[in-house]
Amino acid sequence: MIIVDDAANFPKGQQYHSGKFEFQIDKESPLVSGDGQKRGRFSTWLRNSPFRFLLRLKRHMKTVKVGCVFAVLLLAIIAFASATEPEVDHIFALDAQSPSIVPLKDHPNAFVELDVGLGSISTPYAVYVNITLQQLPKGDTSWYDVISQSLDVDASESDHVYEDGPSIKSGGGESEAIGSTEKIIWELPAGAQHFRLNITTNSSAPIPLPVSIFLHNSVYRYKELLAAFVLGGMYILIVFELVDRTVAAIVGSFFAIATLSLVNARPPLTVIVTWIEYNTLALLFGMMIIVGIFSTTGFFEWIALKAYEVSNGSVWRLVVILCSFTAIASGLLDNVTSMLLLTPVVLRLCKVVGLSPIPVLISVVTMSNIGGCSTAVGDPPMTIIVNTPEIIAAKIDFAEVFFFMAPGTAIICVVIMFFYRWYFRDTFGKVSRPSPASVLQLEKEIDIWKSTEKRLNHNIPEERNVKEMLDKFMFQLNQKLEDEKLGPTGSGALQPNGHPVGGVEDNANMEQLKKEYRIHDMKLFIYCSIVLGVVVTLFFLEAFISDWVHLPLSWIAVLGATSLMVLADIENIEYLLHKVEWGTLMFFAALFVLLEGLEQLGLVDWVGNHIANYIQQVPESSRLAASIIIIVWVSAIVSAIIDSIPYTTAMIPIIIKLGTDKSLGLPLRPLVYSLAFGTGLGGNGTIIGSTANLVCVGLAEQYGYPISFMTFAKVGTPIMLISTAIATVYLLVIHVVFGFGV
Repeated sequence: MIIVDDAANFPKGQQYHSGKFEFQIDKESPLVSGDGQKRGRFSTWLRNSPFRFLLRLKRHMKTVKVGCVFAVLLLAIIAFASATEPEVDHIFALDAQSPSIVPLKDHPNAFVELDVGLGSISTPYAVYVNITLQQLPKGDTSWYDVISQSLDVDASESDHVYEDGPSIKSGGGESEAIGSTEKIIWELPAGAQHFRLNITTNSSAPIPLPVSIFLHNSVYRYKELLAAFVLGGMYILIVFELVDRTVAAIVGSFFAIATLSLVNARPPLTVIVTWIEYNTLALLFGMMIIVGIFSTTGFFEWIALKAYEVSNGSVWRLVVILCSFTAIASGLLDNVTSMLLLTPVVLRLCKVVGLSPIPVLISVVTMSNIGGCSTAVGDPPMTIIVNTPEIIAAKIDFAEVFFFMAPGTAIICVVIMFFYRWYFRDTFGKVSRPSPASVLQLEKEIDIWKSTEKRLNHNIPEERNVKEMLDKFMFQLNQKLEDEKLGPTGSGALQPNGHPVGGVEDNANMEQLKKEYRIHDMKLFIYCSIVLGVVVTLFFLEAFISDWVHLPLSWIAVLGATSLMVLADIENIEYLLHKVEWGTLMFFAALFVLLEGLEQLGLVDWVGNHIANYIQQVPESSRLAASIIIIVWVSAIVSAIIDSIPYTTAMIPIIIKLGTDKSLGLPLRPLVYSLAFGTGLGGNGTIIGSTANLVCVGLAEQYGYPISFMTFAKVGTPIMLISTAIATVYLLVIHVVFGFGV
């Protein structure tokens, strides 16, 4: 049955005309059906009860929601507008005879942050730079040293973060490998009138020293807590679907920037745009163009029909085939590319067999995240880990990663397959029948009209009239579709196991589908196959040929898309651009800004530092087992909440420090593989935990199958917990029991 909110919009017997088609509503429009009847009875009871004011509140709920979100946004705008972009960059030429004195601005500050750029120079002796914070107390005329830090100039290739209190110290702090930059954070003592920096060196020759100086107010002390509130606020918007997911990410990214402004660290626009991972956006854009052109050849429908024939009508067998292929493909390529290619196939396949695609899509994308853990190229965090110089020096290479990670991943895949079978038992435990060609044709026609309707603006009178006519026309098509499904040729697309399926009717449907679902543009199909084959091959070989072919994945995808557009002789570029999921690309851009903002606020470092501090307190006899458990589970939970890439980047120097500190007695390999499993498996926890999740959900929404945050989390969170538990046992057995890598 079709549920219609207002039957008056569909008067019986009235004819409508629009361009080349006309139609007539010749059936009574049902008001409610099934759950709608229950909702109607509840509304009637509520209307006659003392709680009828809730109905009035419900009518104004949208206004209240918009007002609350806008009020918070307005406060963020005020905080952002009231801050200024600090002019902080200085470049000094130092030598032993020419120290530099830098006065700090006289206004209420609580912290000073220094980013010192260090290079390498050729000298017969070690060169250092000494930075001292000096204060001039009120009523005094002499400057006193407060705190100092000595930095090596010629040997540092890492980014060290020094955070010390207001006392005379040298050294200490914590380190993070991000490049040849030294970050120093000092808390200013209260009661002083003026502060300045005294920068000296022992070099006899002048050396260049770029220094960025940031002065922060007292709110800076609570920056991690504020970052947690920003992240929680974005999750509230997404989980309760208060606004569109992309709008929530945009609002969240601006909240992060406003919070930085609140602590007197507002970044300039030229810096903010560098936070966006353009390589990821270019990769997605290029692959969306390739897949969009490929979809016009009829290949996805053809391969979907072939998959149905191989499964012989068994939904469970079909899911096993899809998930197994996805896990292997995600290990050989990467899970993002795999989902860009497989999501359209799954959607077409489910349409052919009359199956809801949402359970199948969730199964495939979660399996993609698991399969990506098996190799060093399957998941971005694993790629980042194995390309770290310290980990390369420890002889942890691509071959060892596959040898160690693949068996554990295979065990997890098998267990999760049984979880799929149990969780979706009502869907996967049935036998499918091919939908009649007439039903598929109507569904495709409805999808085309829906896509057309989305591009109409209801605020323009002419387009609003066309939109209303399309609504009524689609209502008639939906009723016709229901009649086809309930008729003698379409009844019972799914039957329980054990019932006879097939016969003359199904054979006729299959023959008709084979005629309809074929590759109808062989020349374009050949072009697409060649280009896609080259692109996928280069994806797989990119890590091995990077010394000779200087093309990252993003350039490979963009050049492949450009080549295919030329070969396909695209004449209607607007049609092709409609195949690109612009909402998903905008979501990623906003998410990158949000995550970098949270990282600037210190949230990721705070998590990593607390992990390190807790591990150091564990007794040596159980320190290895505790380290594995803590890193795996914290990594999985954090990667489900935020994207795993910034977390992995922050954790790598921490596990390197833990694994190379001889006093702790921790080997590096167990820590590396614990981080790899945790970040890879944690992506299944929520929609935004993995790039592959967002790509799959975005494409599904484009095809008219939206997957909400809670719908995904109900399946993804248990999968994350089960797979992480298996990975923990696997790591403990391999490293603690058998002593591999210890």
